[in-house]
Amino acid sequence: MSIRPAVRDDVTAAGDPDNFRLMRFLIVLLMSPAGRRSFTLLLLGLSCFLWPQEAHAYLDPGSGSSFFQLLIAMLLGGLFMLKLSWQRIKTRFKETMARKRKQDQHAEP
Repeated sequence: MSIRPAVRDDVTAAGDPDNFRLMRFLIVLLMSPAGRRSFTLLLLGLSCFLWPQEAHAYLDPGSGSSFFQLLIAMLLGGLFMLKLSWQRIKTRFKETMARKRKQDQHAEP
C-alpha cells in the first residue's frame, strides 16, 4: 500500500503557481541592466557584513542610546506603515479567503 500526497487543483506537480510568478519576476529582474546593478550592489553591501575587518574605532557611551533610538524609530515607522496600509491588507486577506472558500465549495461534491 502506498501513500499518495493530496494534490489540489491549483497546484501543479512542480509547485505553487505563485512560486512560478516569483521566479519569472526574479529572472526578468536579473536580466535587465538595472536589475543586475541592483543585485551587484546588494551583494557588495552584504559582503561588508559577511567578511568584516578590524575597524580601530571608538564607541562612546552615547552610541548605545543612539542605536536604541534607531531601533525604536524603525519599529514605530514600521507600525505607522502598517497602520497606513491596514485597510489594503485586510481587503486582500478577505478576497483571498473568499476565493479559497469558493474553490473549496466547487471542489466538494
